[in-house]
Amino acid sequence: FGLLKFNKMPEHSHMTEDINFAEIINPDFKIFQFTDSENDIGKNFLSKHNINPKKFICLLVRSAEYNIGIGLSSIELHQNIFRNVNPKIFIPSIDFLIENNYTVVRMGKGFTNKFPYEHKNFIDYAVSDDRDDFLDIWLSAHCSFFVHSNTGLGELPQIFHKPNLAIGGFPYGRLQTF
Repeated sequence: FGLLKFNKMPEHSHMTEDINFAEIINPDFKIFQFTDSENDIGKNFLSKHNINPKKFICLLVRSAEYNIGIGLSSIELHQNIFRNVNPKIFIPSIDFLIENNYTVVRMGKGFTNKFPYEHKNFIDYAVSDDRDDFLDIWLSAHCSFFVHSNTGLGELPQIFHKPNLAIGGFPYGRLQTF
């Protein structure tokens, strides 16, 4: 309730006005810096897709495709009940962001199905020829914020002091610990 300050992250916590995950790591401390050539790769991607570097959102909506693609079908049968999210629920939010001059970049690895949405300011990067592991990290580090359905890559922006919103943390108690 804001009465305690932590020197390190407690086992389970949630963000409040006084506990901001992005401030737990000193924002002046950089784990690493991107090189000029790495930044050029990222900036070229943004330029190619006419993306304003100060107004793009990363979106990752978990599906069964990744686990099935790497041979974990049995795990996916169990997790599919509560971890996968219908991507169509994000469409009103995508519309809102685009109406407010943001570009939305759909992230993810192992996707084969296109996202059920099309707009010139919606980039389905997850199924594009541009998708690669380096750009996943670079885009996560440079986006305005990251929206995800509580899955792997969606946790990465925190180390770059980028806000993120995790949707669908179910069952209750299934929280990321840091």
